[in-house]
Amino acid sequence: MKKFENVLLVTDVDGTLIDDNAEIGADNLAAIEYFRQQGGIFTIATGRGQQMAQCIIDELPTDVPAVIFNGAAVYDYVKDDFVWQSSLQTVGAKYLRDFLDEFPDVCAEYLCGKDVYVVRKNGLEEEHLRLGNIKPIICELEDIPIEQGLKALIIAEPHIIEKAYTGIKDRHYDTVNWVRSAPQYLELLPKGTSKGDGMLKLIELRDLSDYTIVAAGDYLNDLEMVEYADIGFATSNAHPDLIAVADYVCNDNNHAAIADIIDKLDRGDIELHKGKGEKGAVIL
Repeated sequence: MKKFENVLLVTDVDGTLIDDNAEIGADNLAAIEYFRQQGGIFTIATGRGQQMAQCIIDELPTDVPAVIFNGAAVYDYVKDDFVWQSSLQTVGAKYLRDFLDEFPDVCAEYLCGKDVYVVRKNGLEEEHLRLGNIKPIICELEDIPIEQGLKALIIAEPHIIEKAYTGIKDRHYDTVNWVRSAPQYLELLPKGTSKGDGMLKLIELRDLSDYTIVAAGDYLNDLEMVEYADIGFATSNAHPDLIAVADYVCNDNNHAAIADIIDKLDRGDIELHKGKGEKGAVIL
């Protein structure tokens, strides 16, 4: 029996798999290939949409569909098609309009299937589009096919996002999920959506319930995924709330976090098992 047979490794992309120069790195790639040769199954779970995740998928040997849109969809990049997806419905546009009216410095993307609609641009948005080589559709909110929306991404300086996120608590937005995916990002997702839920949907669709699930992340949008996994990792520079729910801490994203995880598993420092142990991240 191969060492990683019946093991699924799911990793976040930005801040975990790739470094601050948006590169996966030779060490990570070599470790992932070794993991797969030893029977493991590898994929990503990301807040990126279909377009933006494509450039990462092009460099990776994924074995099963990817969780994208922070869990609002599962996408098969081999077949170039959605395996499963949720929807914001019309309420997403209403809430997004509230933010655009209240915060004039905020810009927003509305992601519908493979298309990225941009309602308003700023410098941070321009950088975001360049990072993912995204070809946006610039338009007014009223011109977007709202019913197809998988998520809305609100982009602004961190202090503006913090103010907006704090204000959400005083509003009755219980028909959607809000998540912080980076200091400058606030995301609007369908109710009941998270990377963790997307990961569970992937496991169900691909009949992987007997597999040991290993997951890794660095920020608040990775909370459920790391918590739901049998073995959850947080990078050493992860948000404190994520470290609190993780089982182990690995290297930061600039020091081959995924290679470090695979090495720890390979050395036997961590027992591969089903089910969660005691909470509290361990640094090995």
